[in-house]
Amino acid sequence: MSAPPADAVPSPKQTPRHWVRVQLVAGHSEAGLWDLSSEVPEARLIVGSILGAGWRVQAEGVAEEAFELYWDGAMLWVSPPLGGTLTGDGERVQRWRQLPGRGRLQFGQGALLVESSQSAGLALDAAHPSGWAPPARDDATGGLPPG
Repeated sequence: MSAPPADAVPSPKQTPRHWVRVQLVAGHSEAGLWDLSSEVPEARLIVGSILGAGWRVQAEGVAEEAFELYWDGAMLWVSPPLGGTLTGDGERVQRWRQLPGRGRLQFGQGALLVESSQSAGLALDAAHPSGWAPPARDDATGGLPPG
């Protein structure tokens, strides 16, 4: 049996163009990491203490539905708080915001560390210039993608 031609050898998998990693750094959860790349065109989840939250975090002061995270395939966005308080690197989150570079989200005694491929030169409070916000969640699924 002969070796396959050189051009038939598969190329190594390309690194995704955009990525984000969200890690729980304060509080308790069965899930400690949310890792996404541009291979995922869209994802969203609710962070909170309630049993049905997409990412359930148990810590003092964490609201049942604290906030929502939305990945648009290139950038991670955070909603204003759905309950309780929410800060990004010490600044109160009051509208949908993008989360470029590296930062910390604090909600009650819970906290997430966010790292992304996007430039940290984009300020945490830089809302989309057109006033865009992620589409409204489907309350029938708790904001979670189907499947």
